[in-house]
Amino acid sequence: VRRRRQLPHEVLSKVPETFAVIETAVRPALGDGTDPKNLSLVGWSFAKAGTGSQAFFLEIGDAALSKLHQFTPRELSNLCWVFATIRAKHPVLAKTAEKLTDVNEQVELEGEHNISSITWAFAVLKMRA
Repeated sequence: VRRRRQLPHEVLSKVPETFAVIETAVRPALGDGTDPKNLSLVGWSFAKAGTGSQAFFLEIGDAALSKLHQFTPRELSNLCWVFATIRAKHPVLAKTAEKLTDVNEQVELEGEHNISSITWAFAVLKMRA
């Protein structure tokens, strides 16, 4: 089993400040200029770090709504994971459920990880597809 080395306290203490600066810099670009991959990864990074404002995550969800048809299964699963991790519902989740259950969409979830992440997210948020 490979163990990750813990970062020094002086580095860890700067994480919230660093993410706050990044959040401020990224916010203006969340609109039409950000592709689905980057939207899902920015959200994932902030959720994984346990930082970011609620408003920031909601803006990510808003930006994703207009591009949902462009999201890959991996990006959809990341986006669902983000909102479950921060314990927040957003309309993009209901639209994702619609997309996944629409027989005309025929979304291939491409792997167990995507299926389990989306299922876990909906369970955590007590959502029904």
